[in-house]
Amino acid sequence: MRLLRVLASAVGLWVLGGTSLAAIHVGPVHVKVMERTGDKQFSETLKHPQKLSSAPKLSATTPFSLTFDAFDDAAHKNALALDQAFVVLRHTGSGKESALVGKMGARGTYRFDVTRKHFRTHLAPTPGKYTLTLVLGSFDQGALVYPLGEVQVA
Repeated sequence: MRLLRVLASAVGLWVLGGTSLAAIHVGPVHVKVMERTGDKQFSETLKHPQKLSSAPKLSATTPFSLTFDAFDDAAHKNALALDQAFVVLRHTGSGKESALVGKMGARGTYRFDVTRKHFRTHLAPTPGKYTLTLVLGSFDQGALVYPLGEVQVA
């Protein structure tokens, strides 16, 4: 039964062009690129469906992180534990994709980090522009695909 709900959500999401069928709501999304010294190189907070105002530059020496909270209501009162939370980086030229799995902290709070190892293995071989997309899913609440904008990989 759960598999049927997930499949129905995925098909409906595709038919509706990426809009949410159910009640997954995203709180503010915080995007940060830091220097190794801890200084911020780029920092922006987005509210769904807002996109990044510019493409931050990522390299092996600039840690990248993305954090957000998930809710099952528009008022952002009820935290939601998701069944899946990914950030997908897709190269705009080659179409090569790399996915980061979110780490849940407190219920409904998620964090994604591009580590040096992930950067060197998946992003460094193909520098250029990547689209950045947040993909969230819940067996009970449906799915949400949130295009965040682009990043530049050096």
